[in-house]
Amino acid sequence: MRFAFFPSAFVLLPLLTGCAMLPAAAPTDELVEGSAQMSSDFTLVKVSDGVMPYLVHPAYNGFPDVMRESAYRPNLGLEPGDVIVVSIFEAGSGISSSAPGSPPAPASQIPSALTLPPETIESDGGMMVPFVGKLYVRGRSPVQLSKLIADKLAGQMNQPQVIVSVQTKAASMASVNGEVNHSQPVNLTLRGERLLDAISLAGGPRFPIFDTDVRIVRGRNSSTVSMQSIVDDPSQNIYVRPDDQIILIHDPKSFTVLGATTRVAQYGFDTPHVTLAEAVARAGGSVDQNGDPTGTYLIRVEPAQTARAVVAASNPANLSKLDPSAPYERILYKIDLGEPGGYFYAQNIQIRDKDIVLVTNATGAQLSKFFQIARGATGVVYDLSAARGQ
Repeated sequence: MRFAFFPSAFVLLPLLTGCAMLPAAAPTDELVEGSAQMSSDFTLVKVSDGVMPYLVHPAYNGFPDVMRESAYRPNLGLEPGDVIVVSIFEAGSGISSSAPGSPPAPASQIPSALTLPPETIESDGGMMVPFVGKLYVRGRSPVQLSKLIADKLAGQMNQPQVIVSVQTKAASMASVNGEVNHSQPVNLTLRGERLLDAISLAGGPRFPIFDTDVRIVRGRNSSTVSMQSIVDDPSQNIYVRPDDQIILIHDPKSFTVLGATTRVAQYGFDTPHVTLAEAVARAGGSVDQNGDPTGTYLIRVEPAQTARAVVAASNPANLSKLDPSAPYERILYKIDLGEPGGYFYAQNIQIRDKDIVLVTNATGAQLSKFFQIARGATGVVYDLSAARGQ
């Protein structure tokens, strides 16, 4: 018996000294808070009522002001490439000879309209009209052009009337392509199409809107936003301008859950909005034996302005840790799910693309793991001692 005791103690000794070296699924809450106090690479923010206003609404990158300005107004001015149709009417003898109050002239006496074949306005803005010659029509409206042609024909026809209709407004077209059901040019009307109108005319997106980005190329400027932001914020549904290139991009949004949870994995959104409570639930929640719900963290890179606001609302003393010249800051939001109020916070915090949710290990998790290993080691020694005694 004395022989069995000493080997057991000999085995336990290195295990005791190496207890802190045992592998762990996540750091403890105390370790995370201690690292946050020592490091300037990230800042700890404890979620409170003052911090929540910055977490309850999804944050989107919007279009720049240069694309959102409403100075552009659609018009019917003719431009090179437009295809127009000219119809000419001349007053017949039945019309000119009918006395006031007399029955209308028979249909056989009223000439039909002369409709010219469709004609494309040339690059110099000119077009040819029979018996008139070449007219420069760039910038004129269809009504103005009708009057111009009628005036030119007045000396050659009896009370000419002219109607100009636009068949194709090539100068007022935008292209919609990428991940849409029907990539095609979109004809812009006088009503003024907005971004969602143009996408709808192209058959809509092929993928869910929360997994789709919209990129607009306008001249030398380009900008990309989430299509979900355009739906959620009407101010992002900007007017489309001629020659705009609208490109839909499939960009699946995801978040990652790490630490002491049942299923550590990367998850797709699958719905337009996901809360912190839903994110933890998708991972199966905290592991009973190891997890510490009081130390649940949301790890996020925030714009500098938002970072300063949440740090000021949580602990103004930490403002000195922020770099005034940095455009972004690493923030660790701590939510205590050991308190009932923490669940209300988690129910309203919106997860964003590329967020990380960390559930820390309980302080006693390592000690419990050590005893499990020690129990196995001493059991082996006991079996060997028993066998030797036989």
